[in-house]
This record gives sequence, structure tokens and C-alpha cells, in this order.
Amino acid sequence: APSSSAAALSMIASSAAVAAIRLMFLTGWRPGEVLGLRWSDLDLQRGVLTLKESKTGRSVRPIGAAANALLSALPRSGSPFVFPGDVPGKPLGGLKLFWAAISEAAELPGVKPYDLRHTFITHGVATQGVAIMQRVVGHKSVKTTMGYVHFADSPIQRAADAVAGDLGALLGSVETEVT
Repeated sequence: APSSSAAALSMIASSAAVAAIRLMFLTGWRPGEVLGLRWSDLDLQRGVLTLKESKTGRSVRPIGAAANALLSALPRSGSPFVFPGDVPGKPLGGLKLFWAAISEAAELPGVKPYDLRHTFITHGVATQGVAIMQRVVGHKSVKTTMGYVHFADSPIQRAADAVAGDLGALLGSVETEVT
């Protein structure tokens, strides 16, 4: 039987993994960016993250209020990493195994942690616009940002209906007689 300290360590790792996954969902950051996140990279007062090295080089990104609240609530363990691992001086590991257990329990086969980035960017483009989201997630081009966007048919149909309805109202009637 596992010792109580092993059980406690497992619980800490699980809550750290849950927090890391929540942060990915709230920021659209890559899993490696979240797991490698250092307290020194964060300025929670200003609400920004500065990555000295990212896939696209140095990147300064805004932190939304919900993500800032999550980060502010995390314990400071003395590790330089926001999500410290079992090995001193190393970040949390084993997220893939933890994610596999979560996705299996939620009956979401095939869903990967990186899909949280796609979800964040898709929702952001739909609500804030592509140019804004490009800056939020640190992409160099709009084309890269759009590669992450996956709209379902229903929001696209609603957009078409809304725009056609607005323009139809400007015409005074949406009915047109064909002769």
C-alpha cells in the first residue's frame, strides 16, 4: 500500500496537473510553454508573460483575468517553475499520462492537450478577431493563427444569417421579385 506521503505527493501532482491544464485552456499557450513556465517570466501586476524563448522567439503575451487569478492562487514552493516537478529544479512531468486518464474518464478519445490551444484560438478569433488573437498567442502571421481555427457549421450559419439579415433590412425587404 502506498504511504500517506506518496498519496499526498500524488495528490499535489494531480492538482498541479489540473492547474496546468486549466492554464492551457485559459491562455492558449502550448503545453511546453505552460510546463516550462517560470515565476520570473510572469508579471501578474501588469498581467503579462514574457517568454525569452518561444517557438517564434521572444514573446510578450497578455494574461487574461481568469488565468491571472489561477496563477495568483498557485502556491509558491520555492521552485523557479510555476508547476514544479518531483525532481528539484525540474518542471512537472507526466502531463501526457495525466491527460490520457482525464480524456478517458471524460470519454473524449483522441483529444490532446494541444487541442486546448486550438479551442482558445478558435473562440478568440470568433469573438475578438484574428488580428487581435494573433498578438494574444504570439504568432508572427495571421495565416498561422488561422491554421488553428476550426469553426463548426452552426456558428458559420448563424453569421451568414445575421449578416444577410442586417443587409436585407437595409434593402427594406429580403424578398425579391424575379421577372
